Amino acid sequence: MTVGTDCDKGSYCEGSNANYPGAATKVQIRPTPCPAGTYGAPLGSSSVTACKACDAGKYCDIPGQIETGGLCEAGFICLTGNDRPGPYVKDYNLATSTSGVCNVGY
Repeated sequence: MTVGTDCDKGSYCEGSNANYPGAATKVQIRPTPCPAGTYGAPLGSSSVTACKACDAGKYCDIPGQIETGGLCEAGFICLTGNDRPGPYVKDYNLATSTSGVCNVGY
């Protein structure tokens, strides 16, 4: 194949923008879904850096998501890049975490 197609939304295709001998435009590369905790790489992305961190207050648990995920659970500090709806760290510490259970009194 000398002319490939753009990589799907929510995925990236490393090397898809490279120039290969005999390639008229793009080279067909197997897509890699954006990892859990991210979403929304645009059509034709060639790097994982095109995947956006899941929005604060939401989670992205399925690799290759096109849009940001569902709402995080109540009582859970959920900044960006979360890959599950509930707490998975025992105590929240702004210096070391992006998520966790709300501290006592909050």
